[in-house]
Amino acid sequence: MKAKLNYIIVIAVLLAVGVVAAIIIGFNLPEQEDVLQGQAETTDYRLSSKVPGRVLEIRVKEGDLVKKGDTLALLEAPDIEAKLAQANAAYSAAQAVDEKAQNGARQEQI
Repeated sequence: MKAKLNYIIVIAVLLAVGVVAAIIIGFNLPEQEDVLQGQAETTDYRLSSKVPGRVLEIRVKEGDLVKKGDTLALLEAPDIEAKLAQANAAYSAAQAVDEKAQNGARQEQI
């Protein structure tokens, strides 16, 4: 009878050790990523840029493969063009003042 009791205790301890080992191993296994295959469809396209402007040309169409750095659209930015014209005018004015300073006073001014 004592041998049966020892046998049952040994089996219970082995079973408990096996359950604990299974739990520890289960928590330490890396999680696998789920991979889903399918197709997505959208009706809206959102486009943003660092400067305000209008879309001048769209260079891709639906289904085209694009990579990082590809030009997808061209923007027209009238504000930037106006600022460039203003900067060019200021540069021309500064050149005229510099030329006047380099040449000295004209006879009419004296």
